[in-house]
Amino acid sequence: PWGQSYLRIWQDVAEKNGVTIESVLCTMDFNNDFRADVTKMAAKRLDAVIIAHMANVVLQRMKEQKLLVKVLTTSNVVEDIKIKQAPKELFEGIYLTDWKPNDEFVQKFRSRFNTDPVVEAHNSYETLRSIAKALKSSETDTVEALRTIKYDGVAGLIDFTGSSFVNKSTAQLYRVQNGNFELVH
Repeated sequence: PWGQSYLRIWQDVAEKNGVTIESVLCTMDFNNDFRADVTKMAAKRLDAVIIAHMANVVLQRMKEQKLLVKVLTTSNVVEDIKIKQAPKELFEGIYLTDWKPNDEFVQKFRSRFNTDPVVEAHNSYETLRSIAKALKSSETDTVEALRTIKYDGVAGLIDFTGSSFVNKSTAQLYRVQNGNFELVH
């Protein structure tokens, strides 16, 4: 699952860099208000928090409890800020990873929809593009045909030949500064 993929990567990077993970919370409860969870975080006097999903809710609770630590999150916050119109000040100073499509894709998307692509819109495009390539290759066994697909996508390499994690593009690290996403690395 999407969040578990992030968690596995973050745990690997933390271990390689000697970072101790104090606790992990994985929930499918979309009604969780995270008050108790943030209270527990505040009591531990953490240096940083990693949030994979529902960052707007967790960040609101952190603000209420004056928990001021570094935050790393995902491209989901782009949706929170640009589509859901969440208060931008909640996100000020946080770090996020995002996969940016090439300029040509962004320009075509803007001209077609009159808005910037958000929340990895290019991956939806690549999904349809990959299925079309597989169907063109074999109308009888689409799944097997997908396992042969490998091409340069709009954000980087798309490769079904090695595993089910097919988007091999490189994520970039951003920091929210004055409501804008500033490239860090």
